[in-house]
Amino acid sequence: MMMLALSAMTPTSVAAAVRPEGPLRVGVPRAPTAQLLRSPPQCRRVQPFSAGKRRMLHVQATEGAAAEAETAVSPGDSDDDVAQAAQVLRTAASAGAGVGKEVVFKALKTLEKKRLKGGEEWYKGLSGERSPGRRWRLVYTVGKDELQKDLRGERPAKGAFFPLLGAQRYDPAGKYDGTLENGVFLGHVANLVFSGPQHYTPKNKLVFNFWRIDFKVGPLKFGFDIKKGDKDAPFDPNDKGLPFFVFFYVDEHICCARGRGGGWAFWARTDPKWDLEHGII
Repeated sequence: MMMLALSAMTPTSVAAAVRPEGPLRVGVPRAPTAQLLRSPPQCRRVQPFSAGKRRMLHVQATEGAAAEAETAVSPGDSDDDVAQAAQVLRTAASAGAGVGKEVVFKALKTLEKKRLKGGEEWYKGLSGERSPGRRWRLVYTVGKDELQKDLRGERPAKGAFFPLLGAQRYDPAGKYDGTLENGVFLGHVANLVFSGPQHYTPKNKLVFNFWRIDFKVGPLKFGFDIKKGDKDAPFDPNDKGLPFFVFFYVDEHICCARGRGGGWAFWARTDPKWDLEHGII
């Protein structure tokens, strides 16, 4: 199914173009006070930037973000490596194409190598400890084959920014450790959401299964159960056939995991205002 493919994190040839948020502010140098006193006031018409000038400023801004990220992910032995790599990913989540895919991959590689143990605190960060939980949008993925070739030294990996709006929500309410929702959203036009039980282990592993699928097309909503639940198919977290994520970094802004398919992905946390603007709620 389409969402299991997303859970496996195997897309390897996708691209996204995300522009830096907010307007660019260009400072105007101020003349010395003495010069202002000597010079008579002059009125000149301020010409707006041409399209070419605006493009140049945009390129300079995105190149600046990429250069900053490149510096932050430089290899080293200090304890700041984790903080620097996480900052790269936060920048990538906000600046999008302003940070190179190779830089994002290096940051993920740094974080997984650290083998951090977040335990229950990471699950609290993912879910927010109360219903309806927290939602995270998919930012970047790299598939298993590309990842393994890089780790074997055969070819550097790049991965890709996810081109659609995919998002997950970890709701701690309900049986087991709550409910996982995983969906693809097409703004206010349509969406497709899978949901089911989840279980989080102290080893940063979140096991889940999908029992229901819901659709939304414009104002119409409908869905159905794809499994009957506890009576006929109880959720067994020890079932080796279930999909899972093994998280290797979680904070208040981003989370990173390896999926059962062997690839990596990272997500950025959303908020209710962002969800509403993008047609998720």
